[in-house]
Amino acid sequence: MSQEISRDALLIYLNNVRMLETMIAENQKMSKKLENKYADVITGDSRPDIPEPKEPHRPMEPIESMTLAFKPKFFNEMLMASTKIAIGWILLLPLGILGLFVFHDGFFHSMSILYFIVGIITLIISLVKGISAYREAMEAYETAQNNYGRELAEYEQEKEAYPRKQAEYMEARRKALNEFHEKATQKLQELRHLSHAAKNEANSLKADLQDAYNANIIPIQFRNIEGVYYLYDYLSTSNESLTSALMQANLEAIKQKLDNMIALQGAMIIQQAQANQAIFEQNQQILETAQSIENNTAVAAQYAKISAVNSAVSLRLQEQQLAYQKADFWLNL
Repeated sequence: MSQEISRDALLIYLNNVRMLETMIAENQKMSKKLENKYADVITGDSRPDIPEPKEPHRPMEPIESMTLAFKPKFFNEMLMASTKIAIGWILLLPLGILGLFVFHDGFFHSMSILYFIVGIITLIISLVKGISAYREAMEAYETAQNNYGRELAEYEQEKEAYPRKQAEYMEARRKALNEFHEKATQKLQELRHLSHAAKNEANSLKADLQDAYNANIIPIQFRNIEGVYYLYDYLSTSNESLTSALMQANLEAIKQKLDNMIALQGAMIIQQAQANQAIFEQNQQILETAQSIENNTAVAAQYAKISAVNSAVSLRLQEQQLAYQKADFWLNL
């Protein structure tokens, strides 16, 4: 009977059956992805991120600087600033004064005067250095004191504000967790809905495919995705007949050759068909015209069946495009 319909009608039919087989295969892939995504959300591997608010730091009481441990004293600062010089006036000045009282003339009297003068000079130098060192030490002490006072005031303010900040943080965290659970629940519900829709779509596609095979154009051993791909490619790229294609077929070799190609190009074939819906309208006109002018009742019935398959495939492609766009959105979240 397949020989009695036109070659154009046969190619339209084979392409539509090929499309139904491809959509079923892609539906199985999408269903598996949805199931895996659902499992990931349940286990936490693909849950929405929790928008964790920043927890406030507990205020720490400031520690006094070592600079504040001892208030600077002039004598100590002077000694530290001029240690080597201080030896001069600490030793020589008392010796010079003592010598002047004991020795009134001679060598020791002269040495006592020298000691006294050197002692006075070193004392003046020590005083000058001591004043500078004391002033710097006092500035550092006052700066440290001011810093400590400021840090202590800030600590008291933070200590007072901490309970309020902690309460705000807990409230923000509660809201964030609620938002997380709402999003996770929404995602689970949508994935469950899409998975259920994919199963329903698979059942509908299989029913359409069975209706297409019921036209009894393709022998039963070729009623699978590899067999249909082979028949369409063979006839669309040659002038050979369907009978010739069937006689020359090696199903096992066909399966090995086409498995990877179908897996890789199935989605692309569907997308191309979805982008070129006008072809299905043209095919529909071709089939309806052929049916209207056909005198043989049985052949006309075949055209009617092929026309019904063409309409079903066109509708399925449109529905699948919208469904897969929605599924891709949730799979990529």
